[in-house]
Amino acid sequence: MKKEISQKEFNSKFNSNFILENKPHVGLCVSGGPDSIALLMLMKKLISKKSGRITAFHFDHKIRRESSVEANFLKKMIKALGINCIILNWDRENSVKLNMSNAREARYKKIIEISKKMKIIHLATAHHSDDNFETFFMRKKRGSSSLGLSAIPKKVILDDIQIIRPLLNFNKERLVSTCRVYGVNWFNDSSNFNLRYERPRIKEELKKKKERRFKN
Repeated sequence: MKKEISQKEFNSKFNSNFILENKPHVGLCVSGGPDSIALLMLMKKLISKKSGRITAFHFDHKIRRESSVEANFLKKMIKALGINCIILNWDRENSVKLNMSNAREARYKKIIEISKKMKIIHLATAHHSDDNFETFFMRKKRGSSSLGLSAIPKKVILDDIQIIRPLLNFNKERLVSTCRVYGVNWFNDSSNFNLRYERPRIKEELKKKKERRFKN
């Protein structure tokens, strides 16, 4: 198991890549997986040091039966840490197809909408280095141009909100280790292993490539 991410290491990477206002109010997208839970714990200390505050957003896609139960459990856990947590639901119209792309679009739209109302200008997501490589590989398989092959940016402006991704320098194994050091639980979203979706298929393909490389 890889070494956890220390607060000192995280703060150093964060401060070299992002600038926050005085006493910042930062939004944080929390799915409930080890990636976002690790980010929550690390951001909590960093923002506290800057005399700021965090609002966590969890978007319940309602794709899985157990998602609402998980959302309520997550809200209680986050509130116990002294962090405000807002659960948003996907009230999907019947004409909107149920897939990951539409779910992602609806999530960003709703979270950005409420962030603007709360005067939040920075929204952090838990994308990490594994996500970055998978995105590159997905685009390569689709035959994207060299420009289209660019993976996940560290920061981007979306409808006047700056989306920041402080974990792009860290891999998933270290995020899991960080959660274990903090003694916090997380959810394993079954849709992340459903091979009907593109990203789980890419994860599986990359895993097999890695296994073959170690055998040879």
